[in-house]
Amino acid sequence: NSNSWIIKSISLYDCYFIWGKFLVKPLYEAGAKKVEYLPFGYDFKLHYPVEISENDKKIYSSDIAFVGSWDKEREWWLSHLLDYDLKIWGNHWQKADKKLQTKWQKREVVGEEFSKVCRLAKINLNFIRKQNGDAHNMRTFEIPACFGFALSTKTKEQQDFFKEGAEADYFSTPEELKQKIDFYLKNEELRKKIAKAGYEKLINSDYSYKEKAKKILGIYDKST
Repeated sequence: NSNSWIIKSISLYDCYFIWGKFLVKPLYEAGAKKVEYLPFGYDFKLHYPVEISENDKKIYSSDIAFVGSWDKEREWWLSHLLDYDLKIWGNHWQKADKKLQTKWQKREVVGEEFSKVCRLAKINLNFIRKQNGDAHNMRTFEIPACFGFALSTKTKEQQDFFKEGAEADYFSTPEELKQKIDFYLKNEELRKKIAKAGYEKLINSDYSYKEKAKKILGIYDKST
């Protein structure tokens, strides 16, 4: 997905940090001098469990929530969930099918609002785009950071970060997605237990951007 000028510049850097393990080899093949795996993370000043009011519950509560801008791939996944209590938060969903537009809240949510959505949705969906391969994305960490229950596209890297069925859960097909949704909507205590375990795993690991910055500085110090 990179522009040609980005690809041509790869060899100019002393070190290239990349979020997906599957991109390490291609970067070396493109001329990178040194490549370091640096996963995405979360900002603990932006992504954290916020206090919830009664009015918040009226606005943000739902069985299922998805936060993100429209694209065809996301629309395809969400089109299988029209019969559920689904709320979509993000931009450009006027491009979606009219039936799916009825689920759209017609605005994005960031900061504390994003955290409120994560906490008050019983299930928070995360779709890993095809371009991300078997890796992860920012939502992998942001949802559990806000104490939300995350149900995400199944990938190897995400399962390494959060154990399946214990700290988050995953799906591979629309059928499996609906099966997992139905299961967790009926099992509230398990859902809350997983959300709690995911949050505790996160805050006790090096998943914050502060820790990522330390790694970058450490590699810089060794190279100077």
